[in-house]
Amino acid sequence: MIPKNAIKLKNYYSVFFNTINPYLHFEQYYCEESNSFWLKIFPEKEVMGPPGHVHGGCLSSLLDEAMGSLVWISGLTVVTAHLETSYRKPVPLNSTLYVLAEIENRIKRKVITTGSILNENGDALTTARGIFIIYDHSKFKNEIIVPNEFRKLYEFNKMRKEGKSFDEISATLSF
Repeated sequence: MIPKNAIKLKNYYSVFFNTINPYLHFEQYYCEESNSFWLKIFPEKEVMGPPGHVHGGCLSSLLDEAMGSLVWISGLTVVTAHLETSYRKPVPLNSTLYVLAEIENRIKRKVITTGSILNENGDALTTARGIFIIYDHSKFKNEIIVPNEFRKLYEFNKMRKEGKSFDEISATLSF
């Protein structure tokens, strides 16, 4: 399901991902060719909502984070302005799932994204559409406000804007 040419990201530059990973056991991938971001997850009981199923808030957060991560990896610094989640089918615990994020469009400072949580058959269990707003991150360089994870992303975004490929940046920043 994850494209063969996708690059497995070794580090997690999201405070949320670092916090929740022990309960989801996820791996993250970026495919530069299709400009898509993927997560492979295996959710356990710590993220349970309805008995035997993943909590809806966790699913929505995963989609928000995946879509936002894709936009950041694409070289744009954004914050979520709108997130709409559709819960199509219950998402079972203790099963391998995939989260896919894609960019649909960019209109001035708005980046419109889509995301899906898929089972191993490729069936969409939860979908989302997000609107992210590009902002000037230089206003947030105060060390108290900006975690170290984001500092590396700032460097990453700068290099993407300079036209460097994901592979070139990954080698430089150990991304």
